This record gives sequence, structure tokens and C-alpha cells, in this order.
Amino acid sequence: MGLLPPSRIGKVEFFEARLGAWTEHDTDIGLTAGAVSNLTALTEAARAAFVAAEEARIASKGATEAFYTAVAAM
Repeated sequence: MGLLPPSRIGKVEFFEARLGAWTEHDTDIGLTAGAVSNLTALTEAARAAFVAAEEARIASKGATEAFYTAVAAM
């Protein structure tokens, strides 16, 4: 079994949960501040992309409902 969760959002949550400790103890665990900073930026970008995708799905559902309603009203 791998260390990372299988789902994309699970991976984002995995890194979000650990970045604080990794930032605080970067050199203790063999990381550089730059590597942790880069991973933090990548994780934040992944979270933002997830939020945007969720918002798009919600908007799509609303648009589909509006379409169905308009067709029903014809």
C-alpha cells in the first residue's frame, strides 16, 4: 500500500495536513526550505484548481436546470 491516498483531493488534503510540520522541521527531515516552499505553492494551486472545478460543476448543474426549465416552458 502506498503512502499517498489514491484520490486527487485525498492527495491535496494529505499535503495540506503535513506542510506546517514540514515547514517547521524542514532540515530535520532532510528537506530544504525551498523545496517545502515550492510544494506549498503547488498544493495551494491544486486546492484552488479543485475549488474552481467544484464551482464550475455547480454552475453547470444550474445552467442545465435552467435549460430544462426553458424547454419545459416552450
